[in-house]
Amino acid sequence: GVSIGFSVQDEAEKRGIGNIVTEAGYVTHKELINKILNANLLLLIQSEMCPRGMIPGKLFEYLASGIPILAIIPEGDAAELIRRHKGGVICSSDSEKTGSEIIRFYDEWKRKPEAFSGERKFIIRKEFEVYSRKNQAGELADVFEGMLKK
Repeated sequence: GVSIGFSVQDEAEKRGIGNIVTEAGYVTHKELINKILNANLLLLIQSEMCPRGMIPGKLFEYLASGIPILAIIPEGDAAELIRRHKGGVICSSDSEKTGSEIIRFYDEWKRKPEAFSGERKFIIRKEFEVYSRKNQAGELADVFEGMLKK
C-alpha cells in the first residue's frame, strides 16, 4: 500500500473519534468485499495531486455494490464515473460540504435504517462490463497488436 505519513487511528484519537474509527490495515480482497457489502456509506479519498485520469480499482467494486459513496476526490475521471452511475456525492476538498453530506447520510440512515440493511450483493450492470479486467486486458492486447502491425 501507499504510506500517507501518519496513522489514521492516531489522528482519529486526537480528534476525539477514535472509538468509531478503525484502521484496518491490509485486508484480503475477499475480506474487502465483505466489508463493502456490510457498509452503509463508502468513503473514497484521493489526493488533489492525483492525475485526472487516475481511477482507484476499488471504485468499480464500490459502484457495483450500490452503496452510496462519499467521495473526497478532485475533479477527474473518477468523479465523472461516480456522477455518470449516480454512485454518490463528490465533495472535492470542501470540508463544509463533506461535513454536511455526512450529516445528510446519517440523518437518512436514522430515518430509514431498513434502507441500509438486508442482504446485499454485487450487481455487475451491463455498463460496467467495459471496465472489467477481461475487457481492459483485451483492449490492451489490441493496442499491442496494432503496434506490432506497424
